[in-house]
Amino acid sequence: MLNSARSSSSAPFDRPIPEIKLFLLFVANESSRFYWLLIVLVLLLIPGGCASFKPVPIDQVPFKERAKTNESEDLIVTVAVLSNKETEQVFGLPLADQGVQSVWIKVENKSNRPIC
Repeated sequence: MLNSARSSSSAPFDRPIPEIKLFLLFVANESSRFYWLLIVLVLLLIPGGCASFKPVPIDQVPFKERAKTNESEDLIVTVAVLSNKETEQVFGLPLADQGVQSVWIKVENKSNRPIC
């Protein structure tokens, strides 16, 4: 009687927990190892996708020194082409590697009427 009481009290520890058994079956299944590896890789790569973007303030990038300005009676247009290095400083990405040329344009309207 004492043995049966002891075995009944330890019975929950003798049986595998269904969730763990299912998990072990999932990992042990050879065809699902690829999916397990994929899940682990995604979880490892997620923090890299959340990297912070810390651009340099645009006033601290010296491209405006090369800017060209053209004025008319009511309009002032200033244009500057950013170098690859300046583009990376401002946008945080090597846009030139994707064939993108960054251009800064400033338009000032000195009149009270809209520019069309």
